[in-house]
Amino acid sequence: MVRWVSISLLFACGETASSDDAGTDTASPLPGAETGPCLDGLCLGSLACLSNICVEPGNESAMATSEPTTGSGTADPSTSSASTGATSATGTTTSSGTGTTGDPGTTDDPGTTDVSTTEPVTTTDEPTTAGACMVVDLVPERSHVALAIDRTWTTSQYLWDHDGNGGTPWISRWNSIYNVMATVLEDFEDDLALAAALFPAVGSAKNASLAACKIAEKAEVPMAFTNADEIVLGIPGPMANNDGGTAMRKGLINALSELEGAPPYAPRAVVVITDGLPLCAPEAKDVYEAFEVYDQAAHTLVADSFMQGIPTYVIGIQIKNVTNPSNGNDGQPNGVNNYQKLNELAVDGGKPVTGGTNFHHCNNEADLTAAVQEVLEDAKSCNVVLPEAASKPNNTVVEVGGVAYPHTANLNCDDGDGWIYIDDTQEALRLCGSACTALKSEGSATVTIGC
Repeated sequence: MVRWVSISLLFACGETASSDDAGTDTASPLPGAETGPCLDGLCLGSLACLSNICVEPGNESAMATSEPTTGSGTADPSTSSASTGATSATGTTTSSGTGTTGDPGTTDDPGTTDVSTTEPVTTTDEPTTAGACMVVDLVPERSHVALAIDRTWTTSQYLWDHDGNGGTPWISRWNSIYNVMATVLEDFEDDLALAAALFPAVGSAKNASLAACKIAEKAEVPMAFTNADEIVLGIPGPMANNDGGTAMRKGLINALSELEGAPPYAPRAVVVITDGLPLCAPEAKDVYEAFEVYDQAAHTLVADSFMQGIPTYVIGIQIKNVTNPSNGNDGQPNGVNNYQKLNELAVDGGKPVTGGTNFHHCNNEADLTAAVQEVLEDAKSCNVVLPEAASKPNNTVVEVGGVAYPHTANLNCDDGDGWIYIDDTQEALRLCGSACTALKSEGSATVTIGC
């Protein structure tokens, strides 16, 4: 862009003009010039000083009848006291020994001691065309995260020792889910756009029927920034008497729909919080298929989403590592190990936890709080959109907190440090490893492009 800067030019021309010259259109001769006053008895060039007036030798008689002439005011730099004092856009002062010239081709009045002019000049310290060299501070493109929250009957009917204190009453799992939503989300609502989809929907049947698999047409709380309060108000209260079956795939579909409007380079993610397994398949024709047949298609959904750049974080609440017995219609698919299946779901979602259990396993409210905080922090963006495509991509420099991080074309962001171009357009960068961690802490990166 072109930045306009006002520059004041100050001119000085030796002695001041007499009061007789003020307000007239005829310029007074320069001191030391022909017909001008002598300078300490001296004149410029071959002029002679006669009665304190500079005249040509042999032309003394013409002095009395000659009219004042308007000259250019140009003098030998070695003898003239005329100078300019123009202050540059950077605050430095430049001097010139040529006369008191303002605009090119225009001669200033040499009889004026002080002349101040203001005119626009174009500076080149900012880019004026595409591909120009620039240094910019850039904030990350904020992530969009959809929460898929289990509100089945087990979340309100099953109590747990939420605080590990035998002296306090146990509370429902749902009570803890609500508490975590109410305390954690507000810390992330400025950095993340959030949405919340419940499974099943409020008002589902309490008995084992297809009506227990009810789901809303869309997420209960739509995607937005700074909407932590809206999410807390949009889910059942802490003492809710929840109902219905684990219609997880339907809830995931609603959650994924909320991510469709995200900007091109905004990271997207789903967080599923559950105390059960995917049941209530949309294709289920009867109660048996809804509650006794494991919905393996939920794995396909999260795996396909991950291939499209949308990972799924899995948070499980008190999941038992046992194989369900073959005992009929109990809402637990026969021969299925819930713990192993959530492990598989976390791997399919692309965000498994290292160290044994692949999903975030929570046995109390503190575990649940830590898990939600961890996944939301991980979901925060390290993508930076450039003001324009990098015209010299190999010369781009990325610094965070004063530390420069290297560009590695084939860097795996999961286990490397540095940054990469997100795609071949070279319009956006992704910071990885320690660079990503620093960006989340500092809040911005200094990027040099086009240089």
